[in-house]
Amino acid sequence: MLFPLKTITIFFVLSLLHLVYSNSKSKIIANCPSSKMCPPGWSVQRQKMSKESIAVTCEVGVKKCDKPYSCVASYCGLKFCCANDRVLKNIEDMSKEVEDYENYDDQDSEEIDINGKKRNKLKNYEL
Repeated sequence: MLFPLKTITIFFVLSLLHLVYSNSKSKIIANCPSSKMCPPGWSVQRQKMSKESIAVTCEVGVKKCDKPYSCVASYCGLKFCCANDRVLKNIEDMSKEVEDYENYDDQDSEEIDINGKKRNKLKNYEL
């Protein structure tokens, strides 16, 4: 036997409401100043590839933040990826040190290669 018309109508209306709600949820635009996105002393993560400086939102257990950012609830009612400013500064300083160290190693290896070539030439001319 076919479903009654009332049941089909209710199912259709509920499906339509779900579709509208799920589309509107993904396009929420909050009028939230950046000072209210994260606690004092914390910075919000920004999308890397966007032309605008869009803050990254998250959902605990669903959409995670990149390390060292954490999912933090804001005063606006949304959750943003935030990180402590001191932690971000330490990471930036460490990356600069690693870069300097790699540049220093490259210079040393060039000097060793040059000195090694000189030694080989001297060995060939031993008396």
